[in-house]
Amino acid sequence: MNTRRMNIGKKFRMIAILAVMICCMMPAAYVNGASGYGFRSQGVTVKPGGKAAKFIDANRKYLSKTTNAKSCIAKSGYDVTREYTYFTIVTYASKKNGKGKLESITITNPQVVTPEGLSCGMDESEIKKCYDKAKSNEGVYIASKGKTKLYIETANGKVKSIEYLYSGKY
Repeated sequence: MNTRRMNIGKKFRMIAILAVMICCMMPAAYVNGASGYGFRSQGVTVKPGGKAAKFIDANRKYLSKTTNAKSCIAKSGYDVTREYTYFTIVTYASKKNGKGKLESITITNPQVVTPEGLSCGMDESEIKKCYDKAKSNEGVYIASKGKTKLYIETANGKVKSIEYLYSGKY
């Protein structure tokens, strides 16, 4: 009986060791396969560089206009701009009106608040409270995290726009 328990114990330990080894070989996963600052609307978080389909579907009722242009980041495909009531997104897609991957999000409406607590119309002093490592450059604050750059434009001491940009490669 003791021998049988030892064999089960050895098998269990071996399986546990194999599981740890396999997990260590797998790449880390994060929201939509992207890294950096995320933006949340209608219960869906998206990050620049990540897949945009679920985010686009969740925000469909706020969509006011969609335009397509030949991609400026790739030899083929399209940059698809979607204007919503409170923000604008640009995705890179292989076909017209495709959902693809998120290139950028631009916020100009004070009703939209970033997950870190910043919105348009706030005092410039609030930027450092929300993004303590943001660097100022002639009225634009830049914060970086992962493969996302956040550009926060100010005018007359107030936040004018917030833009999330993907800084990686497709």
